[in-house]
Amino acid sequence: NESGADGINIFVQSEGIMNTNAELILPAIYYNVSVNIDGNDTFIRVRKHNQKYFMTDANGNMLGTECDSILTGFSQGLCAIKLNGKWGYMDKTGKIVIEPIYDFARVFTQDGISRVRKGNENMFIDKTGKCITSVDKTLSGMVHNRALVVLDGEKCLIDRNGCKICNIDCDKIYSFEDDFMATIISNGKAQKIDTMGNVVLKTDYGYIGTFNENIALAEHKDRWG
Repeated sequence: NESGADGINIFVQSEGIMNTNAELILPAIYYNVSVNIDGNDTFIRVRKHNQKYFMTDANGNMLGTECDSILTGFSQGLCAIKLNGKWGYMDKTGKIVIEPIYDFARVFTQDGISRVRKGNENMFIDKTGKCITSVDKTLSGMVHNRALVVLDGEKCLIDRNGCKICNIDCDKIYSFEDDFMATIISNGKAQKIDTMGNVVLKTDYGYIGTFNENIALAEHKDRWG
């Protein structure tokens, strides 16, 4: 509980983490905590009531320093953190390995590539921070050696070298998934494209999720099934 200006007690919800033995790893004093798994390693993403963030290992030991923001946690061994208004990446020891110089950043995909923006330059980088290719705008992450971007003013599909595969005519685009297909939305209707940009499925649904054993989540007129 916290005391308000008028003396009335205000209940503030707090969260913590305990293990399977009901032992507290982190006390229930934080605004939000969430478990993050990357490979065989488990981490905890913590948001304090003062809106600062930090990461811990599975035992609650803090990694690195407090940050202005953290995305979802570690992915491909790196964690996107925001310090002094800029995004960078730290490794699993808490060491900053890509300096916080970006105005926009996303997590590294399974391809070991992230999309970032520095000033007006939109680009894909590898885990050393090296720029792989620059584009007008990134529309998705690089997954299965494919990303959806705006290049030379047109929406298109590119490979990791920045080579254009084909133009894509749609209103909205989602990243490629484990089924090697991406969902695109045209005139409110969802379609699936393959890694060459060919439309392999047309529907009247508003959205289609990832196929798993030939089944995918779908939305139609705000109803899901």
